[in-house]
Amino acid sequence: MRPLVLLALFAASVAAAEPPTVNGAVVPAPAKGNESLAAVYSAPQLGHLAVDGRLALGTRIQVELGGWNLFDDDRAGTFLRGGWLGVRGRLWQSDGVSIDVAGRALAGQEQGTNDAVAGLWAQTASRIRVLRWFSVLPDLELSWLGPLFQARFANEFRLFTGDWRLGGLGGAQLWVRDGLVTVAPMVEVTVGWRKHFAPFDLDASAGVALARDPSAILGHPVFRDVQGNLGPWAFVRLAFVIN
Repeated sequence: MRPLVLLALFAASVAAAEPPTVNGAVVPAPAKGNESLAAVYSAPQLGHLAVDGRLALGTRIQVELGGWNLFDDDRAGTFLRGGWLGVRGRLWQSDGVSIDVAGRALAGQEQGTNDAVAGLWAQTASRIRVLRWFSVLPDLELSWLGPLFQARFANEFRLFTGDWRLGGLGGAQLWVRDGLVTVAPMVEVTVGWRKHFAPFDLDASAGVALARDPSAILGHPVFRDVQGNLGPWAFVRLAFVIN
């Protein structure tokens, strides 16, 4: 049953990334290639801090190495710390449209038992540039770590003006734990700023999501147990992007 669910979610994400057209023609806009970067980000409510490093191998492949830590060791039902090693690739690129796929091997430490657990994470992320100042970004994430399987499908509408961007996202999260399936909606608002300083770009962003747990905005599992209520989760991120 689970493979069929994963296949259906993946197909829905790719289908949502069909190129936009105007009078039958694809809207022209070049898609950027992969970039090397080093980033640090946090969900302050959890005492969470994560680092992410990506090395570009050409314009279509990146290798990734990262990890996270929760400084609140008493936060029940969490993965206190963990890390990943992965690869990200540009599956499709044309004028105004790009589709990336990524996979990671995960390892984490459970709070309370201190057991080490292993898992996998996968993503397909699309970018459709409709206008110079407006893009649509469908995104699908799947993860399995220890006893918990998660999925997230979301669609972001992003506006650009100068060095600034504003994003509004809506979607859904799914959890499978001990045979019980839970689904909940989520929304997110982000603001970002990117400035060029040779030989790198500085990219800063912050936002807040209304969701069951912050895995929706962090890109990795945090809670081992399914959370019962929607709530606000804030995050901040700072990245150095190598030109």
